[in-house]
Amino acid sequence: MYTTRAHFFSAILFTIGASIFLSFSLHISFHYHVHHKPKVKVFESILDLLISILLGLPFHSYQIQHFIHHKYDNGPEDFTSTYRVVDGKLKAKSLLIYTIFWFLNIAKAKQLNDQGRKDGFLNKSVQG
Repeated sequence: MYTTRAHFFSAILFTIGASIFLSFSLHISFHYHVHHKPKVKVFESILDLLISILLGLPFHSYQIQHFIHHKYDNGPEDFTSTYRVVDGKLKAKSLLIYTIFWFLNIAKAKQLNDQGRKDGFLNKSVQG
């Protein structure tokens, strides 16, 4: 009985650790691709598609969000910020909410599109 319970908890801890490691290491790769595109367009398209599948959202959206974050650097216009304004001061968002419930920000998709267009991050073919 003890070994079954120990294996169960070990499996949970291993899964959590692996998830954190993969999330961190995959994000580094995605970040690198945002800033350093392959010179061959076919490879770029393949990587964009692969990253889109792994992220669960279009890579282009991630790229726009990333550039907006760089431009506004957690300021008031950076809706991707890891901070929120409380009583006129910046407070860090909850780690749990930011990391696990990140997908709730999908409600800001129109804001992402509008901000990306305003800042010139959307190319003409995407703007429509």
